[in-house]
Amino acid sequence: DCSADDSRQAFYSAVETVCRAAISLSERFAAEAERQARRHPAHRQRLLAVAECCRRAPAHAPHTLQQALYFAWLMHELIEFEGEAVRSLGHFDQMFLPYYRADLDAGRLTPEQAKELFKYYWIKSTARTRGTHNGAHFCLGGQWTNGSDATNELTHLLLDAYRELNAPDPKLSVRFHAHTPDRLYRQVLEMIRDGHNAMVLMNDEVAIPALVKRGKTLADARSYLPIGCYEPAVDGKEAACTTN
Repeated sequence: DCSADDSRQAFYSAVETVCRAAISLSERFAAEAERQARRHPAHRQRLLAVAECCRRAPAHAPHTLQQALYFAWLMHELIEFEGEAVRSLGHFDQMFLPYYRADLDAGRLTPEQAKELFKYYWIKSTARTRGTHNGAHFCLGGQWTNGSDATNELTHLLLDAYRELNAPDPKLSVRFHAHTPDRLYRQVLEMIRDGHNAMVLMNDEVAIPALVKRGKTLADARSYLPIGCYEPAVDGKEAACTTN
């Protein structure tokens, strides 16, 4: 079918154009950061680190936590520039855990510095809406696809950063199940008690069997994310925006 082939070719060509545009935009950011580094020598080191991130991603895979966060922020902004709200920012403590651990192991970063990077990310990601819209939400805790607990050191660090930031955005979704550590329960409940209550608590013991009942595999059901107005959806495989 020639028309189908033409349609696919047009789609792939459009995708390539968008990808090249994203790389070009990031190169412009890098050049501006380098220009600012020359103008402001007191901030040279920080600005050159920004330039390095912009030259690395999205043209190449990120290597560090800062590069990975920049990549995630840039993609978020580019999607929303088109007018399509990003429905979920994913399992935040799972996605960025490899970068966090690699940076710690290499001595590139301390936990406190990582916490500052996440705060900067959240501030940047909500700068346009300033809390006036529903806000994007970030999922923490839950399970790996094999059923083991996914709570990790980054889960707790992110909650500490959220507590210290003390802002109405971001929205945090925290998944709980029968084997969730008591430490996570206590940390979240203490934060809610203290007024940090822009949080959604998700019950894996109900959500996962419900998804399996609707035809998902058990592994897929365990990887669910709250999408949009908190509809459970399989991470990376669907966007269950039922209010559409």
